[in-house]
Amino acid sequence: MSIPNLSFDTADDESRPPTVPDVSGLRCNGDAALAYVAAGFYVLPVKPGTKNPGSVVGKRWHEKSSRDPVVVRRWWGKNPDYGIALHVGRSGLVVFDLDRPLTDLPDELVAALRQGVSQRSRRADSSNPDRGHYLFINDGNFGNSAGAFAPFGEVRGKNGVIIVAPTEHVDEDGEYRWVKTGPVPRLPKRLRECLREASATQSPPLARRELTDFLDRYVDSERPELLEVPLHKFSAMVAEGMSRHDALVQVMPMAYRDAMAGLYPAREATERLRTVFEDAFCRDDGDEDELKGRRRRPDGREFQETAAWAAAQVASTDPNRIRERRARLIGSEEDEALVRQAFAPGGVWHPDNPNGNVYRLRRGSRPGSQPQDGSIFTLLSADQWASPVPKPRFLIRGVLVEDTFGVVAGPKKSLKTHENQAIALAVSTGKALYRHERFAVDGMHPVLYIVGEGGQADVRRKLQRMCRAYGIDPAEVMRDPTFPLRAAFGAAPMNDPRFNDELKRMLDVAQPELVLIESFYNFHPADVEASNLYQRGQAIDRFHKFVRAECEGATSLMTDHYRSTASKGNDLDLISMAGQAENADSWITRHHREPADVEKGDFRLRVSYNSRQWGGHEYDIDWHLGQFDPYTGTHDGAWCTDR
Repeated sequence: MSIPNLSFDTADDESRPPTVPDVSGLRCNGDAALAYVAAGFYVLPVKPGTKNPGSVVGKRWHEKSSRDPVVVRRWWGKNPDYGIALHVGRSGLVVFDLDRPLTDLPDELVAALRQGVSQRSRRADSSNPDRGHYLFINDGNFGNSAGAFAPFGEVRGKNGVIIVAPTEHVDEDGEYRWVKTGPVPRLPKRLRECLREASATQSPPLARRELTDFLDRYVDSERPELLEVPLHKFSAMVAEGMSRHDALVQVMPMAYRDAMAGLYPAREATERLRTVFEDAFCRDDGDEDELKGRRRRPDGREFQETAAWAAAQVASTDPNRIRERRARLIGSEEDEALVRQAFAPGGVWHPDNPNGNVYRLRRGSRPGSQPQDGSIFTLLSADQWASPVPKPRFLIRGVLVEDTFGVVAGPKKSLKTHENQAIALAVSTGKALYRHERFAVDGMHPVLYIVGEGGQADVRRKLQRMCRAYGIDPAEVMRDPTFPLRAAFGAAPMNDPRFNDELKRMLDVAQPELVLIESFYNFHPADVEASNLYQRGQAIDRFHKFVRAECEGATSLMTDHYRSTASKGNDLDLISMAGQAENADSWITRHHREPADVEKGDFRLRVSYNSRQWGGHEYDIDWHLGQFDPYTGTHDGAWCTDR
């Protein structure tokens, strides 16, 4: 059987701007979609006659946009007449959607817009031939807001989309055509000022009578149980160290938007939030020792002022738009359960989070998966063991199944850290591993990445480069505290009580579906002989059981090295001292199939993905990390991978 060698480019192309292709001569929409993808843009198919980005792929369309040609061919192979939606936010763009003629704009805005690549959305002979889209690099994480640009049109960023040529326009006098293609430029200063004015503008607090009118206006109660979501969020924020005032400032606008959407009454949300806010402080009648160093319960003015401010921030929003958004994001019972869990301690999602992404939480307990009373065995009767068993579900297709445990291993300098980071980002973002459809990921899953070697700065530097290789801007991640990948740095024997206490706390907070820990020798139990594979295996087994007991259904992977005498092959018995082999349900092994050229940053590996549950595959994977700089100790050139 031949070993696949797949082509995959994850070049660190920060310095290379995305380029809008000329699609005017292409024969069909499918060819044009492939041209956009080849230029680095994310696209979605839309049904003819619509502008809805979810009209073909359905709910959570913002997770399903793709720049994989295999996916694009499949989409347009089903219907060559599908229109093309360019996913603005995921492609790293901000687009000014101009409604007025350029002659209506101030000269400095006209000059700024003309710097961008541009697409007209009206025919040249129409009354407003300037109407259309002006594209720039979104280097400020700007969202869908107009700000000072509002009199002239809309702004589309983050999860915004635009329909692009050669899609047929839905209006009779409409026509999508590019009038300026090529590299997308940086955002001009004048347009940046427009967007910053939007983010800096806040409405003044409502007066007492206005707040009363607001609370009396929104009384519907379609989903009253979802009021628990902001209440849990407030408690979780305070428990994690945020001030009670700051937590209230973040939660109240969310609750009021939900009330405007008709999920629960605004007045009930206010009173329930008031209760949890006040209960978070010490009572005045506590003894002096209890009150020492803690803030007493404030009077009612602080809460009232925050409520008036929060209502003012959302009052001008069209309730219909909020309802439409909630309907897209909170539709089925499964979505409802996701939302209710997400704001519980350790949860990470709400429709108002910075990126609007839906991060999947770990699934709940599986019947019969593990004894819950501390027993060693799970005893199944005949009717239980003979009942239907679902097929393995993959976290990463063809690489890693859910609800498993095992090892990532290889000899020295076989890029085990890079592999771990690639896996962690694929699982947490929903992007295919190595951005290849063969290794697709179903949804976004929380990941806990524990690192005991390499130094925090070095690992973070690699992780940020890996982000860019996946098309993710680390600056955007930095502004999103809900991003579902958490990294922990430190080392201690895993039988140290502090290790178990801190691990339990991290698992409670992150609620991961995947835990990666590297490397075993950084956490080797102090009282276990390295040469005693039985003791070693038991320690490894205890760690995996601990993780999976705390996070039911989680996948746990531990990094290890090959034996010092082993350098080639992907057999389990090559793993250090063989203690992992007997305690692995899944394993990822790797070796250099050719000597590495460290100076050039070229590593040619053979990687094997295996499991007792589904079999396994081998691939030749070439990593190109760029030229090694001996003065900085880092690889600084373009970074890509061939698989």
